[in-house]
Amino acid sequence: MSRTTLWRHRQRAKKFINDDVLNDASLEDHLRDEENNIDHDEDVATSELQSNNQNDYNAGVDQCINDLINDNNKSKSIEHIQEEPNELEYDSNSEIDELDNEEIFNLSAEPTVKDIAAVLIVLKIRHRLSNRCIDHLCQLMRILKTPNVPSNFAHIKSMLVSEETTNFTPTKFFCSSCKSMSDNEKQCCNPTCKESSGFSAKPNTFVRIPLRSQIQNVLSRFPSSYFEKVPKFNRDYPSDISQGEVYKEIVKKENNFITLLMNVDGIEIATSSKSSLWVISFVINELKKKERFQIQNVLVGGIGAGRSKPSRAEMGSYLRPIVNELLGLQREHRFRTSDGVYLTLKVYLIAGSFDKPAQALVQNIGEANGGYGCGRCCIMGITVPINNDSSKKIRVFPLRRNENHPKLRSNFTYDVKMAIPEHYRPKEKYTRRDFMHGYLGECSLRELRYFDVGRGFAFDTLHNLYRGTFSRMLDLWFESTYRKEPWSLYSKIKHVDIRLSTHKFPSITCRIPRSILKYNQFKANELRSVLLFGFSSFSFLPRKYYRHFVLLVIAAHLCESRSISPDQLSYIRQLTTEFVYQFPLLYGDRQNVMCIHLIVHLADSIKDFGGVYNYSTFNFESYLGTLRETVHSTRRHALEVNSNIGILRSSCLCINETSFNLRLKEFIKRIQPAVLNDRNLKFQNSDKVKNIDYDKLKKTNIQSLFGKDITLYKTMTFKGVRYTTVMYQTISAKNDSCVMYKLGTKIRIGFIISIIKKLKHEQECIIEIRDVPINRYLSVNINGTNITCSNIMFSSSTQSNSSYFVRPSDMIEKLSYVFDNSLKAFILFRFPNMIESS
Repeated sequence: MSRTTLWRHRQRAKKFINDDVLNDASLEDHLRDEENNIDHDEDVATSELQSNNQNDYNAGVDQCINDLINDNNKSKSIEHIQEEPNELEYDSNSEIDELDNEEIFNLSAEPTVKDIAAVLIVLKIRHRLSNRCIDHLCQLMRILKTPNVPSNFAHIKSMLVSEETTNFTPTKFFCSSCKSMSDNEKQCCNPTCKESSGFSAKPNTFVRIPLRSQIQNVLSRFPSSYFEKVPKFNRDYPSDISQGEVYKEIVKKENNFITLLMNVDGIEIATSSKSSLWVISFVINELKKKERFQIQNVLVGGIGAGRSKPSRAEMGSYLRPIVNELLGLQREHRFRTSDGVYLTLKVYLIAGSFDKPAQALVQNIGEANGGYGCGRCCIMGITVPINNDSSKKIRVFPLRRNENHPKLRSNFTYDVKMAIPEHYRPKEKYTRRDFMHGYLGECSLRELRYFDVGRGFAFDTLHNLYRGTFSRMLDLWFESTYRKEPWSLYSKIKHVDIRLSTHKFPSITCRIPRSILKYNQFKANELRSVLLFGFSSFSFLPRKYYRHFVLLVIAAHLCESRSISPDQLSYIRQLTTEFVYQFPLLYGDRQNVMCIHLIVHLADSIKDFGGVYNYSTFNFESYLGTLRETVHSTRRHALEVNSNIGILRSSCLCINETSFNLRLKEFIKRIQPAVLNDRNLKFQNSDKVKNIDYDKLKKTNIQSLFGKDITLYKTMTFKGVRYTTVMYQTISAKNDSCVMYKLGTKIRIGFIISIIKKLKHEQECIIEIRDVPINRYLSVNINGTNITCSNIMFSSSTQSNSSYFVRPSDMIEKLSYVFDNSLKAFILFRFPNMIESS
């Protein structure tokens, strides 16, 4: 970036920073404990810190950081420990390994032909390379005399697919006239169908892939002890799907079994193409969370391809052979494990995770924006005008505090409606919909033993919480359509953007949010980061709207938590219910669309299936994105994807073998870490340091404690995790200096001030951490119940801080943080879980 551009950016920032509106929105004002006159009994608990008017927001942030480092009154001690409001808990394996740019093992062993072939497949997927491009890469490497290079893509395919070939049934073609599947690409096989002489339009195709052979392939890579049920019920798996009520009910009736989670979703092959793929995929719930969604462990039941979204009848035809196979798998089958033991297991589908269009197809109910469109309950909704000047209406789904909740959907409610003979059902479209409570026909999954066609459709945080509810709220706050409404932030979006720009995220964060000015282009992970960590930037909202927003923030943190206790589940239910009750009172019935209503079902889904990350579609979407990258042909897309699945799985298995070249494995960890098993990746024992710190004053102070033979650094990599000092890359949104660490038997929070290397031959570093005592946590009071979110912590910048010296092995995990100038305090954010965060 040129100096001229930097100057323009600084001038633009000063224009908004010096604006008095930044002083009008104090987080302390919104969180002050005072009487609330709106139609709800809710209050946010706060401290009594006084906030001063700020003239320069970023200057205040920088000054506070400098004060944190340069405090002359600091005491270097490793004994004094200040008591905190609550004891922090941590997971010793919570930090996801992260690779430094230069962390490559210096091994001389040459990779084999198969190793290079597997890496080329990963490159092909990562960069959407064609088969012809892979041929040219092979030719180039052979010209450069690189040893053990495959001849071409055909050679690569023959090496990898020879060991594992995905079986599939013959391609079927859907006849839109008689609603049946045909074996003939040219004409319908039904002699009574008018398309029997030839299809009038190109039919959609479907390829079914048998599940049993795929399950056997996955189980053959794990020992028999891996699937024992006893360890699943201890404290090590407090929020696993095995802790859900549905799983526990099966355990009471069955002994030897495994369970599946299902997903159906559609993806566009390319933005310029009208063709789409509909993939029916499954994962085995008994696998550990980190392994459950790995490419080689995802099961694909079928792939549909066509130029249009499948109809409900077509989706039923896709599901019918898959359901038939699942019915057969409910009987005992023998599966061989990696230790040679044969397990006799039953396979049960217990849950599905879908976006709303796909769920409507699978569940065979009306669309989500229509009457009875909720897949979890029988809410009819009401119709209201689109706006005051329009005669057009839209259906919305508000819930009133004094009204009974709608009846939940279940197998029983489904069976009652399906038992009604056809001649008793009304013929008129909307009358029939209301009479049948939205059921348009039979749901194929009802035949399965432990799948409930109501509670079995789990809450999806990606589409219902982040892309749904929170995205809807951003539209209400920032769209010009609502600029005259009392909740509008349309005129203050740039000030919100400045606040968000001061947030610091660990470099391992999945996707650091872009400018809020581009909120309508945000990916789901960006929306997730803003909701979980950026709530204080929206303190420009009027007090009652801000307090309502805090309900959603705390609910999101609790439902994403790595452990969910019965009390937390009760808190989630209170938070979500209160949020849904207040929403129409604050924003009006018109804005209470289906995604807002679905928040009320979040607690039930957690009760049934454990933490939301067990069944979120984040991982399924990532897998589908990988499959889309493999498509290059102009026809027969389903067959191409099926073929590529086998190659991709074989590549992942090859890469995760212990004999695979470690230098190539480290390279893959950089470009496509999702294909690696963390358990097979080894790290050097020594700490890797770089970027020498030339601060003479700091070095002099530390030399007085450790002697003159030391060197200070700004960055360090320990066991694949990168740490930096607090002043390293202060302009960037990435910062790896805020950490949770162990000090004796206590868990503390602090900022890394110095990275010290005592002797050149000594492998381990010493870390100086400026401790940040926690004053309080974000909390909310609902009808007399105080609910605390321990992931969001406040620490005053005016209190005296101590410095401690610890070893890298005492680090637990990295945190996100922001300095709030109105509070003169740091707000520290712990990631609710490390599975979908980094």
